[in-house]
Amino acid sequence: MKSSRISLALLPLLVLSLFLFGCAQSSAPASQTATASRTIRFQNGSFDSTATEITVALAKGESRLLERFSNLSMVALTGSESTAEVVEYAKAHPEVPVLCNLDLLGQTVP
Repeated sequence: MKSSRISLALLPLLVLSLFLFGCAQSSAPASQTATASRTIRFQNGSFDSTATEITVALAKGESRLLERFSNLSMVALTGSESTAEVVEYAKAHPEVPVLCNLDLLGQTVP
């Protein structure tokens, strides 16, 4: 009889521990599959890493930061310091339209 009382007393603890274990297990995959969002900072602005469109004038060397965006569908880079970097990014990412005005012989060309 003593043994059954001990078993009954431990039953709520067992149920509670299974519940807590189940909660811990179910939350792990959700956090692993969620897209981590973070802020990417440029000299001329900051954007969420999940942004689909951004407009920013890049300082020299900042084109590498564009690689941190996972969902870009359009980039406007008018006013960027390095035309070569803009062209390099556009060639490397043909799936992302790149809008940019360039100065050629004193004329602005879209």
